[in-house]
Amino acid sequence: MKIIGAVLAVFYAGVMLFAVCREKSKSVSSVLIAAGSLLVLAYTLLDLIRGQNLILIMIIGMLGISAGALVNGVRQKNLHLHHHVIRLAAETVITVICWLGK
Repeated sequence: MKIIGAVLAVFYAGVMLFAVCREKSKSVSSVLIAAGSLLVLAYTLLDLIRGQNLILIMIIGMLGISAGALVNGVRQKNLHLHHHVIRLAAETVITVICWLGK
């Protein structure tokens, strides 16, 4: 369970960082997404290398990613609520898997 959670967390954070890097113009939403992704990666490294399961870092990182995505949707005047609900559900599942894998 621990490996599955780590793989999912790294994949999700990597995809979000890739999306930020592809944006032509950087904004507050880009900073929130990038910071959240880096926190998720930091959580994964701490968990795998040092054996410290600091789930609060993961939760704050996921909230940062969600907040950045929401701000981006509002900024572009293209807010898809269903997209954000699905994103929140996926982030919750990844977080629970990581938490149970301790």
